Amino acid sequence: MECGRRRRYPPPVNLGSEEHYENNATKYWNISTSATRTRFFKDRHYLEKDWGAYFVDDLCGTASPNGKVLLEVGCGAGNSIFPLVSAYSKLYVHACDFSPLAIELLKYNVDFRGDRVNAFVTDVANDDLSDEIKPSCVDVITLFLQTRCP
Repeated sequence: MECGRRRRYPPPVNLGSEEHYENNATKYWNISTSATRTRFFKDRHYLEKDWGAYFVDDLCGTASPNGKVLLEVGCGAGNSIFPLVSAYSKLYVHACDFSPLAIELLKYNVDFRGDRVNAFVTDVANDDLSDEIKPSCVDVITLFLQTRCP
C-alpha cells in the first residue's frame, strides 16, 4: 500500500457483481451463518414487552385460549422465536429462512420444540408458502431482514 493512501473497506463492487451475489445469495448467507453460528444476534427478549398485545385477545391482556400463530420470515437461528415461545405457552410458530444452515441451527437449538415450531427452508420471494402453511391461518407475521455484503 502506498504511503498516505488508505485502504477502502469494503472493497469496491465490480459492475455486474450484484447479479452474481443475487444468484448465489443462499451460498454466501450459509458461509456467513456457518462463521457466526448462533452468536450473530442476541435473543430478542424485548419482544414480549414490545409485541405482547399481538399475542393476547383483549385489552386486559388475557392470553389467547387457543393460542396465536406466528409466521417468522427470515428466522435465522431463532433469536426471535425462542423468547416468544417461552413467553406464550400456546403460541405456534411457522419459521422460515432461505438458508438451510440457519434452519438446521434452529432445529438443533436445545429450546427447539417440533410440536410448537414448524421450521422450513423457503425463499418467500419465489416459493409458494401454502406448500407449508395452510392459507389464512396466521395471526402475526414478523420479518427481520439482515443485509450484509458478502
